[in-house]
Amino acid sequence: MPGGAVTGLATTSDINRVEAPVTWKAYLICAFASFGGIFFGYDSGYINGVLGSAAFYKQIEGPTAGSLTTSHTSLIVSILSAGTTPLLNAIAFLQY
Repeated sequence: MPGGAVTGLATTSDINRVEAPVTWKAYLICAFASFGGIFFGYDSGYINGVLGSAAFYKQIEGPTAGSLTTSHTSLIVSILSAGTTPLLNAIAFLQY
């Protein structure tokens, strides 16, 4: 550093001096965030497999179809995304 010496990190063994101690709440928040990422990836991967399935797109488009139309693909993915929205799930849960 210009004009001064480089100092190392200072550590302490006094838990009361730690600014952000790792607590069970921090572990819980990290676990929920991790599961959210895992479930989002699982949903995305699953819907891609379904959209590419010949049995699925022939059921939607008809027996002679070679693939889903762009409008049907976007509608199906949008409905899946809306169904996984936490707010909509909370509203649906509160009704029962």
